[in-house]
Amino acid sequence: MLLDTVPLACKALSNGRLAYWELGNEPDLYKTSAQGIKRPANWTQQDYVNEWLTTTRDIRTALQQSCPEDAATQVYKYYAPSFAGVNNNGLNLSVVTGLGLGNDSDIGIVSSHK
Repeated sequence: MLLDTVPLACKALSNGRLAYWELGNEPDLYKTSAQGIKRPANWTQQDYVNEWLTTTRDIRTALQQSCPEDAATQVYKYYAPSFAGVNNNGLNLSVVTGLGLGNDSDIGIVSSHK
């Protein structure tokens, strides 16, 4: 479902109208959110990094297929990791960075909400 929206987003936001992508909001709350649990209690920082890398790579591929002209000329960067805080519920910015969150050099702005 997420990848189905990439062609729509890249067409609507082409020609420099997109500053940064965001993948997931406050993933450090996925295991504990009052709005509903999104990940199992044993979900780890490495699991988060693996999920991030797989999904952002899939999005990049879909972008290159859907809007190759923009993919070649636009900067492809994310607000990341968009944590609710700096050390919540087992996800820590320093740790996930060390585990490879930025391996693809696609993080433009580090985001933490508190």
